[in-house]
Amino acid sequence: MCEFPPLRLNFSGETSKGTIFDKLDKPKLVSYCHDMDSYEQYILQEYQLYRIYQLLTPVSHRARLLKFVYADSADGKVRARRYGFIMEEPKALATRLGGKVMEQKGALPGDLDGFQDALFGVFQYFIGNTDFSEAGLHNVELFFNNEGVAMPIAYDFDFAGAVNARYATSDERLNLPNVRQRLFRGYCTDEEAYGKVFALFNEKKPEIYALYSDSIGKLMDRGTVRETLRYFNEFYDTINDKRSAKRSIMESCLGRP
Repeated sequence: MCEFPPLRLNFSGETSKGTIFDKLDKPKLVSYCHDMDSYEQYILQEYQLYRIYQLLTPVSHRARLLKFVYADSADGKVRARRYGFIMEEPKALATRLGGKVMEQKGALPGDLDGFQDALFGVFQYFIGNTDFSEAGLHNVELFFNNEGVAMPIAYDFDFAGAVNARYATSDERLNLPNVRQRLFRGYCTDEEAYGKVFALFNEKKPEIYALYSDSIGKLMDRGTVRETLRYFNEFYDTINDKRSAKRSIMESCLGRP
């Protein structure tokens, strides 16, 4: 679909020493798909979701927004100037948190930390994302701390309703009219964990919304910002209504007996 391919950067330890890229090895670059303003907006929208995830939990990838100039190595001609972001590598994330990121498929609800798993699922619901699988490790990583407790980490949000990319689709088996329609696809856990997660979202709401008016938020189209915050308001209406939260999240979780 894209005119520009996905990239993974490869830094040399010596040449990057003392720069903002110090200690990076081969990070993923989330870059433009088409050289169009609308597609650059998708990059900014997805980047904001990584910032929100970091506000909610350190068990998430850090990311850094940068303005890139893409030039042809043969003739030096500039092809594009677009925003993109670099993601923290799994190994760096594991080192920061003290543990390991392991590719271990088949994780079930009882295998995961209850609070972090609830947060993972509610965050995916918050951004309107169904493009993931915890058991299949599709757009999910498993972090194991030094006590051996497993915690899911979400990434790759361009199919989320909060981004609403024109190319985004949901699995036809879910019978969703479009990606803006939320559907909870997280694992089941106890109500206490969900309550703590809802409280965390309410506590962080001012900080989350502030991201859309800071220096990075101002790079976004104003209409898109208004639509995004209205979309988030719908989520907050749900979690702050006990009946709606129970019906849409706690009774819709995967793995109910």
